[in-house]
Amino acid sequence: YTGDAGTQEIKLSYSGGIVGQATETSCVIKNCVVSGRVRSKQWGGGIVGWLQGGSVTDCNALSGTVVETNSITGGIAGYLGNGGKAENNSIVLTSSVSATERAVGGILGRLASGTVKGNTAYTTITGNAPYKGTIIGEVTGMTRNISDNLYNQNNGAEHVIGYDAMSFAFSDEGGSVGDPSTTPTTPTTPTTP
Repeated sequence: YTGDAGTQEIKLSYSGGIVGQATETSCVIKNCVVSGRVRSKQWGGGIVGWLQGGSVTDCNALSGTVVETNSITGGIAGYLGNGGKAENNSIVLTSSVSATERAVGGILGRLASGTVKGNTAYTTITGNAPYKGTIIGEVTGMTRNISDNLYNQNNGAEHVIGYDAMSFAFSDEGGSVGDPSTTPTTPTTPTTP
């Protein structure tokens, strides 16, 4: 899917540029490209608001994408749990991710359990949320694989994970500084079969 999210303004919870809430473990969200503004009360994501199992892979939130919620926001997904996967996704420069409460992350707002691997978050993290992560706002579970994620420096967050409930502190697990100049601001659009 390639499209302009326009402004998805949801006064309740679970909003995303493509999917609001996906609760089936067989759900596959793949090869999506979005731009625009996503607003929600909580659980907002550039691609998906809430992903309980399943996967979001090879998706891109283009330059100019803005994701805003009151609580728990991610550049790609607001929430990932039940062993779900967020792999090889990107949110690119001149985009922003914001939350006024709880947690905000360049890729995920909250990770309960699952895999977060090979993602790129070249974005700006804003808002008054106490937990800000370059990749993940907060991690609440022990079952996880966080690796090979890239982020830009001086993006508004100081650590890869804003808050890790297992250690009661921030963490720099699974992420490193990348070079935004090597990433195009408009990724290749997938072709329609």
